[in-house]
Formats: sequence, C-alpha cells, structure tokens
Amino acid sequence: MVIAAAGAWGCSALLNWSQDGQPCDSQGRCLSGYTCVAGKCQPGTAGPDASVPDAGPGPGDAGCASDAGIAQDPRNCGACGHDCAGGGCAAGRCTPYALASASWAFNLGLDRGAVIWDVDDAVAVDGGIFRTAVDGSSQTALVSGRRARPLVVLDGGVYWSAPPLGIWRVDAAGGPLLPLETALSADAFGSDADFLYWSSVVAPSTTYLYQWALDGGQSATVVAIDSYPTSGIGTDDTNLYWMNALGHLLYEPKSQPLTTPHLLLTGVGAMAVTSTQLYYGTLSPADGGVWALGLPLLPDGGAGPSTLLAATDFPTSINVDALGLYWTTASAVVWLAWDGGLPTVLSGRASPNQVTSDGQALYWTEYSADGGLYRWMR
Repeated sequence: MVIAAAGAWGCSALLNWSQDGQPCDSQGRCLSGYTCVAGKCQPGTAGPDASVPDAGPGPGDAGCASDAGIAQDPRNCGACGHDCAGGGCAAGRCTPYALASASWAFNLGLDRGAVIWDVDDAVAVDGGIFRTAVDGSSQTALVSGRRARPLVVLDGGVYWSAPPLGIWRVDAAGGPLLPLETALSADAFGSDADFLYWSSVVAPSTTYLYQWALDGGQSATVVAIDSYPTSGIGTDDTNLYWMNALGHLLYEPKSQPLTTPHLLLTGVGAMAVTSTQLYYGTLSPADGGVWALGLPLLPDGGAGPSTLLAATDFPTSINVDALGLYWTTASAVVWLAWDGGLPTVLSGRASPNQVTSDGQALYWTEYSADGGLYRWMR
C-alpha cells in the first residue's frame, strides 16, 4: 500500500441532508427558499442581515484577465474571482485533481476542513484510515494496518467496521480506538440526529439492523430484520430505509421496530435520503438512471410517482447538496446542477467509488491500483 499526498456492492453513499445550516457555495448561493447568512444556508429570503459575498474582481480590474483569459486561468476560471484552489482550468471550468494517491481508496466523509477516507487493500489484508486537509496541505493516519468497510463520519467521530469482526470508533482528529462491538461486523452504516444504524449478518438468511445511541446512553438494539445482507441505510424523520442484496429498497417506520419491512422499490443500487426526497439509482440496463421520489411517503405507506432526473449507467453512489446531485458509475463521476442543464461528467477515470460535497467542492475516492482521493472545485 502506498499513500502519497498531493499539492463492490455495499458502496452506496447515504446521507440525511437538509439545506438548513449547510455551507453556502463559493459565490454565496443556496437553494430556492434559503439565503446565505454568515456563510450558512438559512430558511427564508434575503434580508438586510443576510451576508452578500463580494463578487470578486470584475473585468478590467487588477488580477482578472480578459474573457479569453478566464477560460484557462485557475484563479479566475469561468468568472472573475472563481479560484480552482489547486486544480486546473479548462474551457472555463475547474478540473479535478488528486489530493492523495493510493491504491484501493474506498470510503470517505468530511470533518471540519478535512476529508476522512480509507484504503481497503484486500490483497495484502492491509489498509488504513486517513485525515487529509481539503486543500491537501496536510495528511495524518488515524488508523494504520486495518481495513475499514464500511465507514461513516458523524459529529467528530469516525465509525467503521474492521473485517472479519468488530465495529470501532476513533475521534476524527485522532486518538485511541474504541470498540463498539467485537462479535459482529457491519455491512452498512446510516444515521440520524440521535442514532447510528448498522446492519450485520448474524446467521444464514438473517441480517439484523441495529440502532445505537450516539450519546452512548443506549446499547445496540435490533430494530429491523431482513433475509439478505444490506448495501445501504438511510433515514428521514419517520422511516428507516435500507437496500439489500436483491436490489430491494425497503423501509420500516421508526415508531414500529421489528415489524414486517415494507417493499418500496426494486432494482435499486444506490440511494441518498433527505428530508423531502429519496434519490435512488436503478440498475436495469433498460431503465438505468437516477430518480427522485418525494417524501414523506403516501398516507397508505406507498410511494408516489418517481421523477427521472438523468438516464445513466448503473449508479453506485449518490450524494446531494444545495447546488446539485452527484453520482458515481463504474467509470465516471457525474454532476447534475439544480439550476438546469445536462449532466456533466467530471471524471472519466475507472472505478470511482464514493462521492461527497462540502458545499464548495466535490470529493471522491477511486478504487483501483492507481486510485486515490480527488477534489473538484465548482
């Protein structure tokens, strides 16, 4: 395993996302119905106290080139003042660049100006979890010599499963390793404001979904049962959602644990849950794509009509923020902006795995022998 910092199923990126409190983008923008206040998206329209970002240098000002120059100037890429922060500029758009190079980069999450990511070297049964500054200026190893699959970053903590057994936590800034569970391993993680959820195969044809209080005040409790291993978990205020190895997307009301799961969708390979939408990717060659299903569900517990957002090859992970929807396929990282236009392929390198956003830049891992951690400034 080689880690160099630079200037499968079960890999779906799941989140519970709301615009409220998310960072504004680099130009101080938020989704409709929200405004940028002190760098954060807040409900409501702009008022006298809303922070309005400086538009940056304009044409003719010092430091901003002509219209021809902004097509290639990484400090003024596509617009005066739009800095690619380490990436190049081509045709007025920032280009992705490697924050770190490593074989078999797999999971990732964000914490206070850093990307938390891991290397899963199954051949050498080696790996590690790393903390890399979002600008690539520093990198430290949080965990060495251990594989981590899956991994999630929550409230300053990094939770991961270390095959063949064990679920662990380490502080995102570094520190001792704390075991949460030593007799089980996890196939997937999910979370809400109060709980960490994970799934474990406990017997042939039996998978338990566990709930564990983030404040440590409650031991792990079984809240749902499936006959198949799971590949992703998500939540909203009402329901617990998960995908299983058959491509089924199921749910169970949080208020009714250990009831018969409800089948919501089939042929699903990735999902991302927000307070108002369930975004999912379908795997069928005939209708592969990224779709949106409105939440909450219908009064009878069923799904309303889904909207096709983009036809695409087999999405393997999905993420969403105030400016757009992002997903990975076996050979591309794709961005669909909320303000219209066609999907844009950001990277055509092989085997991107997970993707996430901090509101200003996009980050993803690449699971290959010459892979690593990548960043793209919007």
